Amino acid sequence: MIPSKPVACSSLEEIIESAINCNKASRTKFEQFKNAMGLTHWTINHCTVRIDLGRGAGHTNYIAQHATDNDLILVQDQIAVKHMKNIVVNKPAIFSTRGLIISTIKNLKPQNIYIDNPFHTIDLYDPTFYRNLIATLADSRIDQTIISLGM
Repeated sequence: MIPSKPVACSSLEEIIESAINCNKASRTKFEQFKNAMGLTHWTINHCTVRIDLGRGAGHTNYIAQHATDNDLILVQDQIAVKHMKNIVVNKPAIFSTRGLIISTIKNLKPQNIYIDNPFHTIDLYDPTFYRNLIATLADSRIDQTIISLGM
């Protein structure tokens, strides 16, 4: 049965902010296991928010509006880097994962790591790349969050 009225939906910003807040709150339940898990495992499994509401929902614009100078944005290619640089409000570090040499970003310790369109940005057939990337960027001194938005 088709509803007679449209279903009320929160804005994308409200959905993402709520998910980030819930993720941060849920981490506290597992904090005691953080050292035993190892920082990379902890960051990937307990500090990651993944949201995809379909193409054109505003994921890229959310990243552009919310990434700060202390954040990192990962995109799929140099065209996406150029586009993101044109629309960001602040000045986060922006890199394409295509051909990325992980050692070039080893000195970055971002508060948030935004991944725009992760299906295209992170090679799903090479999970070692993603693990090595997070191992390089993870920092136990800050409360990092990986925010993976889009398809």
